[in-house]
Amino acid sequence: MGKVVSITATTVTVSVERGGADVGKNATYNLIASTRVRKDRTTVSTGGQVPNLASLGLKPGYYVNLMVNNGNVLSLQFNSDGSQMKGFGAPGSAQGGGQGSGNGSASAQ
Repeated sequence: MGKVVSITATTVTVSVERGGADVGKNATYNLIASTRVRKDRTTVSTGGQVPNLASLGLKPGYYVNLMVNNGNVLSLQFNSDGSQMKGFGAPGSAQGGGQGSGNGSASAQ
């Protein structure tokens, strides 16, 4: 769980608030051609090219959920109003989540 600090054409930097070894740190993750993006509950990018997060409406200060493997974003989910996501990895949800930059999946919101 975390807030977006900055976005470039190929990376997203998140201030990690919950989960994994990156809690309390700013972690930068790579966007790749297979990165899937969900805005609200709608998939807006299914892969094939590196997603342009700014054109999809993501801004610094927005909360995000991420699934990360070896520093690459496999999936990213955010609300169009920037609020915290309900569901996977969210506080009070039935599913937990962790965020990390290492192997495996992680959730940042």
